[in-house]
Amino acid sequence: MLSHSTSCCVVGGGPGGVMLALLLARKGIPVTLIEQHKSFNKLPRRGFPGNPPQH
Repeated sequence: MLSHSTSCCVVGGGPGGVMLALLLARKGIPVTLIEQHKSFNKLPRRGFPGNPPQH
């Protein structure tokens, strides 16, 4: 098990979790994103309201 210090931990690499981690990191907040799977589909299954996925 890895051990390190972080200010924020986001659990889940779905669209919401990835977006939250990105926004926190852009504000300079150290963030760790935890995802169950080693890789994930880069195309979202659903879009955010008002912004449907582009295929």
